[in-house]
Amino acid sequence: MAPRPFRLSPLTLFAVPLAVAACAGVPSGEADKAKMEAMLNAELMTGNSAEMIEAFFKRHGIAFTYNPAIRRYAATVDMGDKIALAVYIYTDMDKKMTVSLVQVPKPAPQPAPMPVRERTRDYLDIPGAGPPRNPR
Repeated sequence: MAPRPFRLSPLTLFAVPLAVAACAGVPSGEADKAKMEAMLNAELMTGNSAEMIEAFFKRHGIAFTYNPAIRRYAATVDMGDKIALAVYIYTDMDKKMTVSLVQVPKPAPQPAPMPVRERTRDYLDIPGAGPPRNPR
């Protein structure tokens, strides 16, 4: 009997790049963002009513607010990795979903180290002496 040629299944074609990406050191914030976007895309669609949007948040135990001035639902989601995601769902005039947005906060910039000035040899430190006062 002749050996069967090796064939890749569609599942293998999907799983291998996913495993490689997981091993490549993808930042956890980006992985959490992808999970949240997948949840939103699986459960909500453009044109969903306000009741469906609010049910999504309640079903997942996510506290949310709605700002009618900009027609936006806003929520902060803690994905358990010390990074809170910002989730925004925008609506149209009829309060039907138009766009969803998930953002990962950028890390705070590290302050630049202050340069240390060396004191010159002619520096004299007199205790109690301060800068000269301006006469009035």
